[in-house]
Amino acid sequence: MRIVLSGLLGVLVGAVGTFMFAALLPSGITDHVSAAGSWPVGLVLTLALSVAAAILARAWGGYGAYTAYAVGWLVVVIVLSGMHGPGGDVVAGAHQRWASLWMYGGFLLVAASAFAPRGWFSDEPRDRRPTS
Repeated sequence: MRIVLSGLLGVLVGAVGTFMFAALLPSGITDHVSAAGSWPVGLVLTLALSVAAAILARAWGGYGAYTAYAVGWLVVVIVLSGMHGPGGDVVAGAHQRWASLWMYGGFLLVAASAFAPRGWFSDEPRDRRPTS
């Protein structure tokens, strides 16, 4: 059951991220401005959400649940990024720079989550080291 739910979590996070990564904070709100004139808040938040959910899936159900999450995330991002909307636009194609960062950066961060230390996911107490 955890594997199935982790896969559904991957689908949900990938779908939300694909639609929300292009959300920008207008430059008039802050003093510092990026090269494009606004902050990529949506990209940062969706990448952070993707990594947090990947670590959650691994902690919750081990590598099986993590794999289901990663596959669900990857499939929905690929499918939604290639879909054409009613006006002929592609969901992730309007902001090409941010779209590439979302797809490739998200994939790399989700994949890197597999290499998080095993101790993060263990409920067993750690041995105390003697203090000198």
